[in-house]
Amino acid sequence: MRYNNLFVFSLILVAGIFAIAQPAYAANVPITISKGASATNGICSATTCFNPQVANISIGDTITWTNADTVGHTATSGHPSDNQTGTVFDSSLIAAGKSYTSTAFNTAGTYNYFCMVHPWMTGEIIVGTASVSPITPPYTPPLSQTPSGTQVTISRGASATNGTCSATSCFNPNILNINIGQTVTWTNTDTVGHTATSGKPSDSQTGTVFDSSLIAAGKSYTSTAFNTAGTYNYFCMVHPWMTGEIIVGNGVQSSPPTPTPYTINVQSDKSSYNPGDTTTITTYSPGVPAGQNVAILVTDPLSNVISSRTISTDNQGYGVLKIGLPPDAKAGTYQITATMSYNDNYVKGSAQFMVLSPIYTPQLSSVSLTSVQPTDQQGNNSVTSFTRGGTGFAKVVLSSTSSQSALVTLNLVGSDGTSLGIGSIKTTLGSGSSETVVSFYIPAGASVGAATIYADVYSDWPSNGGTPLTAESSATVGIQ
Repeated sequence: MRYNNLFVFSLILVAGIFAIAQPAYAANVPITISKGASATNGICSATTCFNPQVANISIGDTITWTNADTVGHTATSGHPSDNQTGTVFDSSLIAAGKSYTSTAFNTAGTYNYFCMVHPWMTGEIIVGTASVSPITPPYTPPLSQTPSGTQVTISRGASATNGTCSATSCFNPNILNINIGQTVTWTNTDTVGHTATSGKPSDSQTGTVFDSSLIAAGKSYTSTAFNTAGTYNYFCMVHPWMTGEIIVGNGVQSSPPTPTPYTINVQSDKSSYNPGDTTTITTYSPGVPAGQNVAILVTDPLSNVISSRTISTDNQGYGVLKIGLPPDAKAGTYQITATMSYNDNYVKGSAQFMVLSPIYTPQLSSVSLTSVQPTDQQGNNSVTSFTRGGTGFAKVVLSSTSSQSALVTLNLVGSDGTSLGIGSIKTTLGSGSSETVVSFYIPAGASVGAATIYADVYSDWPSNGGTPLTAESSATVGIQ
């Protein structure tokens, strides 16, 4: 009996251990970065930035952020003023239409997060009972920092300069002179993320010498790329009006650190067009000889190919192509892609233009409705009345200045306003005058008295897209 009790206890213990060892089901909880979130300018509701703005999950669950906006965003743990931002999770830039998943939620607590590019966009993840807060206390970066030696400060408020930078308001100093072999450290004293990226915003080779990625508020980035004399331009990819220069040695490069042997610059003659317009596309490839083949591909907003052509450069590196847009061209953004292969280099350039929604312009009609009158079956004699239960006829006289398809309809309306019958005929009008006789049945129960014949002329049935060619005309006839 003792053995049996021991055996039962062992089974219970094993079953208990087995139950404890079973992993809990972990859910994946979605959060949407809302469309238009970048344009909220500091005011976010429960759905306009991160949706939901506060997410309640269980310990061990994962979170997936999906960017439904048209610009890049981040999901970065902490507050914009923390000195520990991104220590729990950091998505880096989530491109439009892309997603990021974090599995960092194995401890109960409230996890604050924000977008480093648009720091007014904030959210919370509440895990379990939220009794533990893994985020460190807020840190406020210093208002200013005096740069010295090879130090560059990203100034406080640089993101708010909105296109105008002085020698100190964005990168401080804006121009830094260093010796060959020295390093440069950028420290971000602003409240939002920035980058230090080599090149200029218009370059095709940005970031090839150095690229910091996002430097969070209070963080730093150091580059050791300055082993060759020369002038190194750089800028912030998030706020491209923020630019700076590093002058190494005498500032003269014996060989450029970022050689760009060949490029293609592409542009259209206008930024927007109407359907049916002609767009002139110009390419410029400096240093490329005359006769170099350049492929031009134009696609519509649905990625359908509108044009695929090859042009040749002139002796200055220019190429020109004219493309007629279809009359029914879809409204939206069109993509121009230019490519070529020269001296074993593959070179690509791109540009965009807009096609506007078509504007309806009424056309002057070449048709006029001369007369409508009740008549006999041959259309020879005018009649004054129709007999109930019989057939009525009406003659329509039209005049046209050119050959044109026309739909003629007659609607007979009784004295009490009831429609007694409709007749129609579709014909092709020649130049000059023409007569058309239309018949319709007169109901036996029609009201006795004066009725009205209404005549209308259309290009086609309205349900098929037809439009009126003339104003309506009418005539009176008796019903007996």
